Amino acid sequence: MPHNKERKEKICLNCNAAIYGRYCHVCGQENIEPKEKFWHIANHFIEDVTHFDGKFFSTLKYLLFRPGFLSKEYLRGRRVSYLHPIRMYVFTSAVFFFIYFFIHQQHKTKKKEDGINQLAAVLKDTAQKKIKDSLQKTKDTAIAYTYKVADTSKKSHIKVNVGLPENYNIVELHSSDDGINDSVTNKKAGFLVKAIKKYRDNQEEIQHKVPQVMFCTLPLMGLVLLFLYRKQKQLLYVSHLIFIIHLFNAIYIMYLVQYGVDYLGQHFWTEFFKALSSIIGLLSFFYVYKSLRNFYRQRRFKTFVKCCLLFMFFWIIFLFVYVVIISPTLYT
Repeated sequence: MPHNKERKEKICLNCNAAIYGRYCHVCGQENIEPKEKFWHIANHFIEDVTHFDGKFFSTLKYLLFRPGFLSKEYLRGRRVSYLHPIRMYVFTSAVFFFIYFFIHQQHKTKKKEDGINQLAAVLKDTAQKKIKDSLQKTKDTAIAYTYKVADTSKKSHIKVNVGLPENYNIVELHSSDDGINDSVTNKKAGFLVKAIKKYRDNQEEIQHKVPQVMFCTLPLMGLVLLFLYRKQKQLLYVSHLIFIIHLFNAIYIMYLVQYGVDYLGQHFWTEFFKALSSIIGLLSFFYVYKSLRNFYRQRRFKTFVKCCLLFMFFWIIFLFVYVVIISPTLYT
């Protein structure tokens, strides 16, 4: 990589320390002319990206295929060759939740469309039957029905076309579950009923709080490990925290692979990819067990028991943090 011209002055522009060589021994800044050329910035950008990619893929290899190895390397002080666990967590969690919400929105849209299509078919049959009955009673007027379907996110209407002659008078009747919702609201509903209704009305907003919940769960899971392995006095809280961050990174990546397999299963060899997806789910449990065994070096049975306890504590903590974070949305 071409470097900018080195400054003749041997004083660091960043911290004013005396410089011996090209780099400041205090802050690490390169002692070059502050005026940079465009090609220097572009080249620096390319080097940073490739350096990140190189570290990411080498770290990913050890993370997935040598459970617990990166956490031990971190505690030994061997850190430059691998991507920092927090930096990797930010990257992997961002990718994971982006894909997670994208898939969730697709499933929600498809489910809503299927439900509306099914309801439209039922309502059309009902409307045609009612119109047929009304035509038998009178020759001058007919009744057509427009049904309104209540939705938690927005109100949508299904208009049923029954092919009536133009000279018929049309009377629109509305059918909705809004009356049921209003009756429940207007009554002196209990605390729990109101919370459930608010949860349903704000489900989309609440769903997007899951990344916050997972981030807040991390330090608490470090405390769980500190409790489970309290006899290993050489391990401080930070040691357990680094281990749990590496563990979350690996689980995110494994779930991303599982999402990809599920997507393939929707278009190709369904049974094969369903079985493969189930295997990946089981592997995630085995990965946690293997990581605990490699990092903490305890016997198989004791590690298995603590692995089960770790999963149990995770769901308890996750639900607790989830309730705490969404409470302002439900009770305001």
